[in-house]
Amino acid sequence: MGNIRFDFQGCSVVITGGASGIGQAAALEFAKAGADVAVLDRDTAEETLEKAAGLPGRVQGYRADVSKGAEVERAAAQILEAFQNKVDILFCNAGVGQAVETRGSCEMAPDEEWLRLYDINTVGVIRTTRAFLPAMKARKFGKIVMTASTAAYRPDPVKPVYCVTKLAVIQYALCLAKEMGPYGINVNVLNPSLVYTPIYSKGTALALKQLYPDQFQDCSTGEEILQRMSESRSVFRRTQTPEDCACAAAFLCAEEAKEITGQILNVDSGNVMKV
Repeated sequence: MGNIRFDFQGCSVVITGGASGIGQAAALEFAKAGADVAVLDRDTAEETLEKAAGLPGRVQGYRADVSKGAEVERAAAQILEAFQNKVDILFCNAGVGQAVETRGSCEMAPDEEWLRLYDINTVGVIRTTRAFLPAMKARKFGKIVMTASTAAYRPDPVKPVYCVTKLAVIQYALCLAKEMGPYGINVNVLNPSLVYTPIYSKGTALALKQLYPDQFQDCSTGEEILQRMSESRSVFRRTQTPEDCACAAAFLCAEEAKEITGQILNVDSGNVMKV
């Protein structure tokens, strides 16, 4: 079988949360296809930049916490200057999981946790799009992809805060897609599911083992816990990789997908199916 070969030569791409996981994989995928990529993350993106060395596209790192408006605006100004106000693709991928100690019940999470996740997972996306939309609207062109989660469609009292914030991202994306149509800007949502990223390895997997010891007592790593979940939920009985999600994001930004907007793409091995 042939493989999809993306061509983003001459494109300028901005990716939030690109220091690791899905964001890092996306930065490498776009750079491999020739794009110049700005990685915006609250953590250093040194690993991403090292992995991108030698790829056709250039990758640069910028520090900003998406929960802080001033930092987003400052980083956006630096990126827009570097790209000469030309941003073709914006991948709003930054997000965090619910703190382990607040999981297990809808009653457990205090106000602070609701506000923390909402500020990062939802308002962080809004802040980021708001910073780059003027440049896209001026050119009447742009591709925006937002990372939500299949958790938005799977109510889970173990992590209700996370579920709610990701559902909010979807609704915002659909509202924005309608508004941006006249400007030639596509807005879509990427819904990962059981992907082994730092959110799972450092949070979700640990929480699941604590909450369901009988189900995961013989699992010694987060990867094993995720695979156990995949065996019961996924059609293919396998987890997804950051690269799977990166390729899906790239497809949504390709010229071949120009008629796709206001859509939610689940990358989940059939975990969630909707009519």
